Amino acid sequence: MIEELFKTDFVEYLNNRRPDNLPEWTTIPSIQKEVITDRAFDITDISDAVGSVKRPIREGEATYYNNDSYIPCFVRYDVFLSQFRTYDENSHREKDWAKGIKRADYIVYDKSEKKKFFIIHELSKGGIRNKRSKGIKQLLDTVSTLWDQVRIKTYIENTFNKLLCYLSIKKNIEGTPLSMADGFLEIYKQVPESIAVSSPDFEARGFTVFMTNVVRL
Repeated sequence: MIEELFKTDFVEYLNNRRPDNLPEWTTIPSIQKEVITDRAFDITDISDAVGSVKRPIREGEATYYNNDSYIPCFVRYDVFLSQFRTYDENSHREKDWAKGIKRADYIVYDKSEKKKFFIIHELSKGGIRNKRSKGIKQLLDTVSTLWDQVRIKTYIENTFNKLLCYLSIKKNIEGTPLSMADGFLEIYKQVPESIAVSSPDFEARGFTVFMTNVVRL
């Protein structure tokens, strides 16, 4: 359902705000997504590259633990918005229907009947002081963009039990344990708690925000 709304309502949203007198976008957009049902795995930002979001433990920017029968689906939100571009040969300029929209890397939602979570996840590398404010801004802009679209907002609010935002900054928030494969349940209990980020802007929209490299579903 969320993918169908992205193909219709999101395109309408972009057309209503399109800059530079651009024509309406008429092509049906593609949505790159990946379901990962492993008990534990890392994810990485692959940007416009092809391939899997999933990485072996300790090789990505964030670790996911799935200690239940959830079915997380990773939608490449950054890549979704990046496709709304063309290059004008006459002006030698790029036309961007999503110009000015800050965006997080991934939207992750539970495809199981439980519909436990809807997650917006931003992955960053580098110094925490430089990346925190930018990462939070990308998360907030993503939430705001979705909430500006009535049907998408309503669907998310009425479907999922938890609305969450995660900012992961590699090498600054420790979390991925060694010997991950040994004794999954015990290690799952010992992973560090996320750092909560207090923000009225997120809370007013029903989202809870955390800084962490470890996501426990």
